[in-house]
Amino acid sequence: MAEVPSEFQVLAAGILDAAVNIARMSTPDAAGGDVRVTRSQLAVLTYLEANGPCAMLDLAEGVGVTAPTMTSTIKILVRKGLVDRRHDEQDWRTVLVSITESGVSAKSATSSGWVRGVAEAIESLAPEHRAMIMVALPALRELGARVAAGR
Repeated sequence: MAEVPSEFQVLAAGILDAAVNIARMSTPDAAGGDVRVTRSQLAVLTYLEANGPCAMLDLAEGVGVTAPTMTSTIKILVRKGLVDRRHDEQDWRTVLVSITESGVSAKSATSSGWVRGVAEAIESLAPEHRAMIMVALPALRELGARVAAGR
C-alpha cells in the first residue's frame, strides 16, 4: 500500500508547482531589448551587485553551481559586456569577476521585466486570490529564508 503524503508534503508540492510555473515565464528583454539575460546569468549579476568583485570559486559557491558551469556563464557575460574578469593583484592565479555598469542596467531591466510579468498575472487573478497571496506573502518569505538557510 502506498504511503499517503502528509499535509506538509501536499503543501510543499503545491508551492513548488506554482514556483516552477512562475519560473517558466519567458525571459524579458533588458536594456531596451539590447541584451537578454537568462535566470542563471541574472543570479550571477545579482550576486556580484550585492557582494562586489568575487573570485570565480566564491562566485560559483555563492550562486550554487559548479566551477565549470560558472566559467561558461562568465564567458557569456564577458562577451555581453556585463561583467569584467581580471587577475587578483596579490595572487595572479585568482580570477576576480565584477559587474559592469551595463551589467547593473541589464540586471535591473531584466528584474523589472519579470516583476511586470508576474504583476500582470496577479492583476488578472480574482480579487480574493490576490488578497490570499498578499496575506501569505510574509509566510512565503519566511519559508524561502528557511529553505535557503538549509542549503
